[in-house]
Amino acid sequence: MSHSSSPGSEILFDVRHVTRRFGGLVAVDDVNLSVARGECVSVIGPNGAGKSTLFNLLTGIDTADQGVVRFAGEDVTGMAPEQLAARGIARTFQHGRVFGNLSVLDNVLIGAHARLAMTRRGWPVVGACTEVLRALFGPASVRREDAALRDEVVALLARFGTRLAPRLQQPAHSPVVCEPPARRDCACARVASADPAAR
Repeated sequence: MSHSSSPGSEILFDVRHVTRRFGGLVAVDDVNLSVARGECVSVIGPNGAGKSTLFNLLTGIDTADQGVVRFAGEDVTGMAPEQLAARGIARTFQHGRVFGNLSVLDNVLIGAHARLAMTRRGWPVVGACTEVLRALFGPASVRREDAALRDEVVALLARFGTRLAPRLQQPAHSPVVCEPPARRDCACARVASADPAAR
């Protein structure tokens, strides 16, 4: 598989010679592709062609046996999903999942978690404890950051029209939000709230 972007365009994703083997089965074989900022590229093929495996490799769910993945010029090969999320790389899965007891707004805000100043510091254990303290005592800077993210997510949800915007405060398990199109929209909005570089 090979795809190249138009000459002169800013390359966002650059994938070179990526291969993934499972024992004797080669699921992804020497894939090369470039995706420019703002470009939409489809990966198509029959069941078992390696599409999901390729996306797993690009989003840190799995690791390639060989090859290089660059995002915005940085080598991100083998990075964990949370490291990629901090860089604006996020994904949905084939079946949209929601946190049923949370509102639509809170479901989407979860996607913005990696953008919080406290989270970006990269303190694995200390960071988790600090986040609890942040939630309990919330200084003014934290409240401003939360309010800004909420405003941004409300504006983002407005782009999804009548399936989500009027249901901001409804629990995601409510009958209308549980319908597959609304659930998928909620999952896509959650990924977009991570502020991917390409949106």
